[in-house]
Amino acid sequence: MLHTPGGDFTTKKSREISHVNFGVGKTVFEQLQPTHLGPTVSLHQYPTVPGTQVTESENHPNWHGNQEKGDVGGEFFSQKRYITRKGVDAHVKRYGYNSGGGFIENHSYDGPVYPFDANANLDGGYMANSGQASNSQLDKLGATAIANVAPTNAVLNLSTFLGEMLRDGIPHHKFKLWEERTKNLKGLDKRAGQDYLNVQFGWAPLIRDIKSSYDQIANAERVIDQYERDAGKSVRRHYEFPVERSISYSSWTDLAAPYYAPRQTRLENPGNSHQVVISDELEIRRWFSGAFTYYLPSDWISRDKMRSARDGLKNIFNVDLTPEAVWNVTPWSWAFDWFANTGDVLHNVHSFADHSLVLRYGYMMQHSVAKRTYNCVDPHTFYDGSGTPYAVEFVTETKQRRRATPYGFGFDLTSLSDVQTAILTALGLSRRR
Repeated sequence: MLHTPGGDFTTKKSREISHVNFGVGKTVFEQLQPTHLGPTVSLHQYPTVPGTQVTESENHPNWHGNQEKGDVGGEFFSQKRYITRKGVDAHVKRYGYNSGGGFIENHSYDGPVYPFDANANLDGGYMANSGQASNSQLDKLGATAIANVAPTNAVLNLSTFLGEMLRDGIPHHKFKLWEERTKNLKGLDKRAGQDYLNVQFGWAPLIRDIKSSYDQIANAERVIDQYERDAGKSVRRHYEFPVERSISYSSWTDLAAPYYAPRQTRLENPGNSHQVVISDELEIRRWFSGAFTYYLPSDWISRDKMRSARDGLKNIFNVDLTPEAVWNVTPWSWAFDWFANTGDVLHNVHSFADHSLVLRYGYMMQHSVAKRTYNCVDPHTFYDGSGTPYAVEFVTETKQRRRATPYGFGFDLTSLSDVQTAILTALGLSRRR
């Protein structure tokens, strides 16, 4: 058991699973001539091989009742290794066999036949490659998954949007122009004809310009409001990698008959041999699951001036745009206030844009199943063509879970900047290793 300074600890447990009994072989020998002997029974007990399971997992006793906003998991590793066999026992008899020299005998065998010595260490070289991934491999896969599913960085989007609007959307010089064009509107008869206003003051183009600018300001306000509402909310994402499947074959030739015991060569064909074909199958599933959020800076400046300016202009559009109504909002200092305040917002947001999108939790998972199967090709274990060996399958099943830091997989939290540390602390993620 490995303890960490925060009270968390990793446990490792091992247990036996899925016992497979390789059975009992029995031969019976009886001599009929020249004298009667027997019958003599010989037995062979094949081993019973247990499967094994090893599990390593993180435990967080201090999290109960104070969960870290949805993240209650940790690193996890589990590996099962076990054996299965497929087939049926052999039942072969050879009665009245003339072994030469006047000897007449009866022979029989009942029991399993295997493509290899089933008494060997079966938890050794017979097992397949597990397909287990290293932590660095899981980190790379996790980074790929995040790149595919991470939500658009709202802070970066807001920074880009405001920057483009300030640069291209509503040039500051417009407000000075509006002020000059409306200074002669005071006292103008509200009943003046529309044609007269258009001719003398370019009224229609002015109103279109003002309305267009208002629409852009209102849209900017909606974007900023949405940014404020969504700050700190979790956006969950899931990504599945394509399942990987592979199969390969190899073989060897054994000059003896397939394995059984007790062995009785009187039941075999002379010069018997067999070919063992090994198939290696590997299936790997990989997926990512996580929740993203972004941070609203703790020194997020007041937007009272921006809202006041927006509301002031909004009030104009609640009534018909008359020369008197337009005059009442001059001078256009409110517009300059809105843009000045927007510039402050942009500066504030931009300083956090590169670090604001973080993971509340993120896990890269892999489940691999490796199977190595031993089969005999066209076996003739016994004289009558019977005795097909069991197919023996060695299975290694591995489950892995790799935990991400708030800034991704494999990130060294000891190298956090002051800004990054402040963000994680504000979001309650400071314990994430």
